[in-house]
Amino acid sequence: MKHNLPFVTVTNSNMKYWLTIMLAIATTAIAWAQPANDECANLIDFGTAPSCQPTIYTNVDATDSSTGVTDSPTCFNGGTTQNDVFFSFMVDPALVNVTITIQGSTQGPNGISIVNPQVAVYRGSCAGLAELGCASSPIGSTSVELDMLGLTPGIPYFIRINDYSNSATPNWGDFTVCIEEYIPAINIGTDPNTSACSGTLYDSGGPDADYGNNENHTFTICPQDFSQCIALDVTFFGTEVGDQITVFAGATTAGTEIADLTGVSTSSFQILVPDGCATVQFVSDANVVGAGFEINWQCSPIACSSDFDNPTVIPSIPYSNPSLTTCGADANFNQTPCVNETFLNGPETVFLFQPQFDICASVQVSNAAQGTGVLILTGIPGDPATVCLAQSNTGVIPTASFDGGTDYYIVVANSQGCTDFGLSLQEAECVLNPGIVNALCNPLNYCVDANSLTSQLTFADGFQDVPMEIGLNAGCWVGVGAQSDFVWFTIQAQADGAFGFILESGNNPSDIDINVWGPFTPSEVCETPQDVIDFVTNNQPIRSTWTGGNQSTGLADIHPETGIAVIDEFDCGSPATPGAGGDRFVRTIDVMEGEVYLVLANDFGNVIENGEILIDWGPSDAIILLPDSPTVAVNDTSVCAGQSVQVVLETSSPTDIQWINNLDELSCDDCLDP
Repeated sequence: MKHNLPFVTVTNSNMKYWLTIMLAIATTAIAWAQPANDECANLIDFGTAPSCQPTIYTNVDATDSSTGVTDSPTCFNGGTTQNDVFFSFMVDPALVNVTITIQGSTQGPNGISIVNPQVAVYRGSCAGLAELGCASSPIGSTSVELDMLGLTPGIPYFIRINDYSNSATPNWGDFTVCIEEYIPAINIGTDPNTSACSGTLYDSGGPDADYGNNENHTFTICPQDFSQCIALDVTFFGTEVGDQITVFAGATTAGTEIADLTGVSTSSFQILVPDGCATVQFVSDANVVGAGFEINWQCSPIACSSDFDNPTVIPSIPYSNPSLTTCGADANFNQTPCVNETFLNGPETVFLFQPQFDICASVQVSNAAQGTGVLILTGIPGDPATVCLAQSNTGVIPTASFDGGTDYYIVVANSQGCTDFGLSLQEAECVLNPGIVNALCNPLNYCVDANSLTSQLTFADGFQDVPMEIGLNAGCWVGVGAQSDFVWFTIQAQADGAFGFILESGNNPSDIDINVWGPFTPSEVCETPQDVIDFVTNNQPIRSTWTGGNQSTGLADIHPETGIAVIDEFDCGSPATPGAGGDRFVRTIDVMEGEVYLVLANDFGNVIENGEILIDWGPSDAIILLPDSPTVAVNDTSVCAGQSVQVVLETSSPTDIQWINNLDELSCDDCLDP
């Protein structure tokens, strides 16, 4: 036994007490038991290769070998084998070249994965083994692979597995072992697919040459063995910006996109594909070429791990941690309700924030590699209920509104590989959230100043939460500019009349684009917001315009500068609808009381400082914008500065009501409806 238990003498006559001590000793002995294959003589035999079973093994509490194999393997870091365990296998004449893969797992009996695994292969016997091959994983990795070529059929081979640690704390843990046919490296474009569970994929130039111009190749991995996860280890990639390496889940490029790589990265990271197949596509243009890429793949019968299953918890605000990293993390996804989040193409670190009460906070990533971004989701990617709260490809979100009792996931990533970084959350001033999900049930006209009829909105730099596809839902837009700067708002008509407005920058002049959808009902925007989002994603707006320059734009029946009547509904350049270089305006909308209209504005020029735009409501009939004070029962509401609101408390016990009235502005302190 690894630990000798002390002899215990019990003089207490109480048998129950004696049994308790004995049970405690027995439990301790079980917890300290070594793996059955701790010594070579008790090894686990895999039989004749191939062998790749979902069985999970461990080296937790393993001890150093004591018989026949006292010498440390030539490649083992630190020269120690303190936690080694043993296996054996044979080959037959049909399979003499094999790849041995050790893959860490958190699904085993100990719930922890081996880290920094090392593997050596021997021949001989347990009384005296001769080393034939050896491999050590990169520091921080949970897997290692060793190719063994030209093995002799009919004789046993011995596998020795250990973890490496540069401290007194071991990195032991649970793992799986696969012994499979060795697959030579493949240059993309030479073979369309493979059924192998492991291998190496290079660009068309192989390990030593560049790829070529005008390439469009795909390579599909559909392992013959059962697999729930395909891990693609990106050793490096170097492409001209614009040349793309794209990874899809599934057997074709029609599957879910997992990663899209371009540029140069020398820091290795892992892409996890939670599907039975993975497809890699490489496309190059007609100009400059690059070094290409090296991708090693390995399939696993264990489901892909996800950072969303084990996020780093942010306990409260303020929060600051300057010593974080995405190194050692995986790339699990790159598609979320946020759009154009290209920084997600690399490994990501996920944080969970569960505020106890409503709060607005800034989110800032610091001391990170260039190109590190951050986004905030209300759930996990792929969940239809998940929405994009905010995002920034520069790593700075000036303010985001968090609701108490809701789970928020904050994701930090860099498309060029892993990076160290710091993260801080600080309480910040609340502003109108630019996202569509927040605009739907919060009509902006409740905040219209009756005296000036001018409002100010704030763009979120780099924010886009609904895709704009030309010919589908983009109206007259030809894109979103160099960087999307979306802000959404709704107007709920308070009477029948004309709805219009004029937009212009509050500081630097820029090209502002507008799309308008509707009408919707209050119940649609408040009770089934996802249906409205789906409609906007798949249908053209009813009004669409853009300036094409630095002037104002909007909805008006009379052009505010020329005095000419505006009759068009789309500024798309046809003879019937003047183009962006023409009037820059479309006509107002005839609305009916209660109808809700959804407006999207975007700073195509990406030059508006501080995100400010001004809205002049002059083209609207004032009666549709200015509501009576709303009556609110039970639910939360937002009240704009200078407005009054009546609150109705619904309770079956109307006694002992006390309102906190520090500003002496409530009509009563102890009534149900101040």
